[in-house]
Amino acid sequence: MHNWTVKKVYYYAVSLILLIMILVIVGNLIYSVVQVAVRPPQPTPTWNYEDAARQLMFEKYGKYDMENATVTPDEVAAWIERKRQESRKTETYYTMQNLLRNLLYLAVVVPIYWYHWKVARTLE
Repeated sequence: MHNWTVKKVYYYAVSLILLIMILVIVGNLIYSVVQVAVRPPQPTPTWNYEDAARQLMFEKYGKYDMENATVTPDEVAAWIERKRQESRKTETYYTMQNLLRNLLYLAVVVPIYWYHWKVARTLE
């Protein structure tokens, strides 16, 4: 390892960069797996009753007019719960998408790292 050539420096430098990338990707992968396995608590809904009732009436009747149409408190509570479930599904979807993206990155980076490391070691 006493005579450094440009070729050696290149292969070792690229190997180091790719190793750092692998470590970051594995960290992100572990974080995503934990998020899927242990779901974080859902924040309390930010809907107050009046806003939720207005939105429900708009979805149900197509207007915000509170005088001509009414909704029951049970309907509003069910609507808020449905919105929470939709939010949870969306959150799970994006977490799974992030998990798969990290797996793909790992599948691409590991062979490239392995190749550069092998070549760097054969140059010794």
